[in-house]
Amino acid sequence: MIFWGKKKYQYIDTKGYFKQSEIYKNLAGITPILSRHDRNAILEIGAYEGVGTCYLCDNFLMNPESFLTTVDPFLIDDAGTAMHGMVERNFLRNVSNVKFLDKLTYVKDKSANFFAGNQKTYNFIYVDGSHHPNDLMLDLKESIKVLEKNGILWIDDYGSNYSVNSVSPKDVVDEFYKSECDSLTRIHSGYQVAFKKL
Repeated sequence: MIFWGKKKYQYIDTKGYFKQSEIYKNLAGITPILSRHDRNAILEIGAYEGVGTCYLCDNFLMNPESFLTTVDPFLIDDAGTAMHGMVERNFLRNVSNVKFLDKLTYVKDKSANFFAGNQKTYNFIYVDGSHHPNDLMLDLKESIKVLEKNGILWIDDYGSNYSVNSVSPKDVVDEFYKSECDSLTRIHSGYQVAFKKL
């Protein structure tokens, strides 16, 4: 278990995934993919314990117009994620201590329902929700609709060995990119993958 964060509170990161992730290394690098001081409209699909949510809130919502929306139904039966009752509890505890809590909106619902009612656009979308092929494809197709020009779509678990009927997240993402290659350029590829909207 890893604890990190502000001096007064350290975020619970049971698995230690986030600080080892490619998105963290790109956000925290010498030339980060997001500006800390520009307006950032961030959408996160899938939060788990909220460690990524907290990092984004604390570091990329400094502009008065910046905001973050995170969507997660916390379904215990998601076969692609090791979900249990403590995950949501840790999420709520973590996000209650972020620096810009007033700029965070938490939607406890399936992403399909969220997208159906969403009216906002975003310059950064992080997809780490359901790994089921149908759900992932929906998340990608709906995300591209609300991603602003020059916005970044960052997708977790591209290199995961999880599959449904022999269809992996990589298969889904590759199919999506093939259909959207005229409007996207790939900017990162590894265990995670990222695209910029043209």
